[in-house]
Amino acid sequence: MKQRFTTTKSCLGREAAVLLKSIPISSANYSEVWAILNAKYENKRELVDSTLKQLFSQPAVQYENVLGQPVKHWDSILVFLVTDKLDTESKKQWQLLLTSDEWPTFAQLTQFLEHRTRALASAGIVKSKTPTTSTTKWQSTGTLPCYIMIPR
Repeated sequence: MKQRFTTTKSCLGREAAVLLKSIPISSANYSEVWAILNAKYENKRELVDSTLKQLFSQPAVQYENVLGQPVKHWDSILVFLVTDKLDTESKKQWQLLLTSDEWPTFAQLTQFLEHRTRALASAGIVKSKTPTTSTTKWQSTGTLPCYIMIPR
C-alpha cells in the first residue's frame, strides 16, 4: 500500500498535490488519500461542467489560415463531422473511394452521399423521400438535394 501511495502521489498535478501535502506517506493513509481524491475529482456534475466550460470558452480563431487551409475553406471540419456519423459500411465505402492522401472536399463527400443514397434506394434498402408541404420546410440554397432515409 505504501508503494501505491507513493506512486499515486508522484502522479498528481499541482492542485491535487497541494490537497494531499499535509498527509504523510504510509500504508494506513492510502485509503484516506483515495477518498479525498475521489471526493474532489469524481463529482460528475463538476466534471461535465468543467469540461463544457473548457470546450466553450476557447478563444475565437484569429487567424486567416489554420489547418493549412484558409478559414473559408474548412471542408475538412465538415467532412470529419459528417463522416464520423456514418454507419460502418458507408464509412468503408467512403474510404475505398478516396485515392489520394489529400483531405477530401465537402463537395466530394456530398457527391458520395448522393450516389450512395440513390444506390441504397434503388436496391430497396432504404426509401428516398422528398419533403412534402406537410413537413417542416427548410430554406434551400439550391446547391444540395435533401434525402430522408427511412428504413423498411
